[in-house]
Parts: sequence; structure tokens; C-alpha cells
Amino acid sequence: MKVLKDEIRDAIVNSAKEEFFKKGYERSSMRSIAKGTNTTVGNIYKYFVNKEALFSHILDPITLELENLINHHDDELEPGDHSSIDQLIEQQGAILIDLVKKSRIELLILMYGSEGSKFKGIKDQLVSLLSQGTKTHLISYYSRSNGSVTGPVPVDPLAYALAQSFFEGIFTLIRNSSNPEEIEKSGIELIKLFFNGFKIIL
Repeated sequence: MKVLKDEIRDAIVNSAKEEFFKKGYERSSMRSIAKGTNTTVGNIYKYFVNKEALFSHILDPITLELENLINHHDDELEPGDHSSIDQLIEQQGAILIDLVKKSRIELLILMYGSEGSKFKGIKDQLVSLLSQGTKTHLISYYSRSNGSVTGPVPVDPLAYALAQSFFEGIFTLIRNSSNPEEIEKSGIELIKLFFNGFKIIL
């Protein structure tokens, strides 16, 4: 019986992913999800109390993984140690690319289909999170180079712009390609190009 229930739950989740991917959270309906699962709306409610709970079930794990990756992306990094930077790029890049390949649909739903849900604005939150680490590196660089925390431009908008450009690059890749091999190759090159630029300031 448990196996059967797990199969039904998985079928509901897969149908919901397709529905949310095509229509976004606001325009998706439990009726359409039920139709895609060949079950009834009432049966879905036995597994998920409402559409929001189903949406959260799909996106909570990927959101947590992204936040953990951003928060701990440079825990082992020593300023000026380029071998550590290369290792960081390789290790964290591999984690990010694996996440992108494994959860492409969930990431696209999170970024472009979450309007009207608790995940609305998550992209800006993640960019802000990444920009804090970027800001720290910029301040460290400017302090070493001219004894001031300010550089040629204000640090906050520069850090945010860099973080935003990185996210836009990654999500442009996965939005325009569903080929895992292509995503991996292009994603690794994007990560290398982005982070190698930090070698001069770390």
C-alpha cells in the first residue's frame, strides 16, 4: 500500500512540476494537475492540503540548496591564495552545475514561475545574499590597494551588479538549453570566467 501511495504522490508532483513550469504558480490549477495525474482533485488533497503546500514541496529543497551554496561558497578561501580560488571554482562550480542539471525545471519555476507564492522575489533575495559575499571581497581588495573601503565606484551597487550578472548568466543558460551536456560545459566556462576575474582582488 505504501508503495502505491508513494507512486501516486510522485505522479502528483511530476504533474505539478509540468503545470507550474508551463503556467507559473498563479495560473496553475489543482484541476489541471489532477488531470495530468489521472486522479481527482480530492485525491490530491489527501497528499497536499492546497496548491501552496504542493508548490512548497517542490521548491523548498532547491531553495535551501541554493542558499547553502551561496552562504558557504568561500568558507575555505584564503585572501591571495590563487590555488584556493582554483579549487573553489572547481568544487563549488561542480556543485552548482550538478544542481542546475538535476533541478533545471525546479530552478526555472523558482525564478520565473513563482509570482503569487511565498517564493515571489526569491531571485532578488538570492542576488542580495551573493552580493554580500562579493561586497566583502571588494572591500578587502580596496582596503589593501588604497587603504580605504571605497573604490572607484560605490561598493554596494557594484557588488549587487556583479551578483546579478552571475545569476542572469546561469539562468539564461538553463532557460535556453535543456541539454545537460551543453549546460554543464557552458556553465563551467561561465563560472570560470566570472570567478577568475576575482583572482586579481582576492
